[in-house]
Amino acid sequence: MSQHDFQLTYSIPETLDGSSATARDKMREYHGWDTVVNIDTTLTGQLPLQGIIIEKRKQAEREVKKIIKDLLEQSRKNNALTLHASLMVCGLGEHIRFDVSA
Repeated sequence: MSQHDFQLTYSIPETLDGSSATARDKMREYHGWDTVVNIDTTLTGQLPLQGIIIEKRKQAEREVKKIIKDLLEQSRKNNALTLHASLMVCGLGEHIRFDVSA
């Protein structure tokens, strides 16, 4: 299993109950993910991935979505939250575009 650097950019539409702000804070505070100075919704980190490129791309998306869904569920108050994301993983080709809702 090898470590792959990643960059995640995301957007969480505003909610009236403040859940989106809470979710953004949780994303920035997640252990192992680092913020990019002066770019509030861009995070970097590493993912342990194995297999061929197509398998690694699916694994990277699955792992990041799982973490995000948990963070959104922890942040949600009254309204549903949706995160729109673009994930770039070093050595795995073009960006991976996905949405997560909780």
